[in-house]
Amino acid sequence: MKPFAVAVLVLAMTAATSFAQEPPAPPQDNAQAPPAGGPGARGAQPQEPRPYHQVITKEAKSDPGIFTVHRIRERVYYEIPRSELGKEFLWVSQIARTTLGVGWGGQALGNRVVKWERVNNRVLLKNVTYDVVADKSQPISKAVEAANNDTIIMSFNVEAVGKDDAPVIEVTRLFTSDVPEFSARVRLRARAMDNTRSYLDRAISFPQNIEVEATHTYTAPTDPPAGPVNPLLAGGMRGGSATVLMHYSMVKLPEKPMTPRFFDERVGYFSIRQYDYGQDEHRSPQRRYITRYRLEKKDPAAALSEPVKPIVYWVVPATTTKWMPYLKSRIRGSWIQECHHREGSAWSEGRSGLEPGRRPLFRHPLVAFNDRERLRPQYPRSANRRNSRSRHSALSQRDEPGSRLVFRSGRSAGSSRPEASASG
Repeated sequence: MKPFAVAVLVLAMTAATSFAQEPPAPPQDNAQAPPAGGPGARGAQPQEPRPYHQVITKEAKSDPGIFTVHRIRERVYYEIPRSELGKEFLWVSQIARTTLGVGWGGQALGNRVVKWERVNNRVLLKNVTYDVVADKSQPISKAVEAANNDTIIMSFNVEAVGKDDAPVIEVTRLFTSDVPEFSARVRLRARAMDNTRSYLDRAISFPQNIEVEATHTYTAPTDPPAGPVNPLLAGGMRGGSATVLMHYSMVKLPEKPMTPRFFDERVGYFSIRQYDYGQDEHRSPQRRYITRYRLEKKDPAAALSEPVKPIVYWVVPATTTKWMPYLKSRIRGSWIQECHHREGSAWSEGRSGLEPGRRPLFRHPLVAFNDRERLRPQYPRSANRRNSRSRHSALSQRDEPGSRLVFRSGRSAGSSRPEASASG
């Protein structure tokens, strides 16, 4: 037994010596590093802003506008003026280009009202809803606000501070990750977004809006369905991968909302619904307002006056030339002229074509024509409509059933698409 005990003692001393010579390994932190422009891990405070020249370097390509947009290689930064913090914007998401079997280019994903707010060294992008409202002068408005808090879509670190205390934030991940509020994943019925095959194409700033385009790649199971499925009617992508070009428009809303008008079911307008808890009624009524253009007279006293902002449409260059006169005739003779006269404003015809090389913008009303029977003769016709509007006030336009046009409007209007698709 003695030799065995000695051997055990020697082994124990050797192991103890070995452990004593090796320092303990540092504890592993399983938390992943936060993405660029995001908050720290585990609720840590965001880092302090760095000097402006260290963030916006000499290689930055800057584009001034409602926000100053800086691009440094693959990174995009927003420099937000203090005067625009807390202001409301209309955010419109659209699939500008798609792949075969995944709908058609120009289909809208929806719109929402957003605002940017600074909290210490972070800037928050918030979603604002007007589904439930109440007059702020009434006590019940506090209960409505308590039940309708603005949702934080994404948080950004303040990377630097520009002129007049304007925060500079990196927004790359806002357009290159799967953000539920702006994602096409549900519309495509995809399983996930592949960030390695997604990137930001361009971001351009204008005096009243910012236009961003990003390429997104989604994946879906390749398992064959139980039976034959029409991909257009099913509304989803085929198994495998699908790459789409997303177009995001952020347009500043007017400081003074337009006067809303109640909906009448006898008139074919698009409408929005809103619960108004400020009404003196036993049950909270659901109000319906029409979505329309904002036509206002320059001379309110005149029976017929020039409008403050006329309705102007641009026809995209992809329109077949032989159909151009019919499109113009349809617009001029059907409802726009009637709309002007109904509002007491004069009508005049301007240019109808988009200049070559000019990029279409959300704030510019567009008319695009697609002959779906020629593009996809194997699928039957379908009637699809959409509206791009804001509950900030009653906006948008009339619908023309049976029209083969798409009317895409800007800040204060929507679009109807019975049998056509939008471009731009």
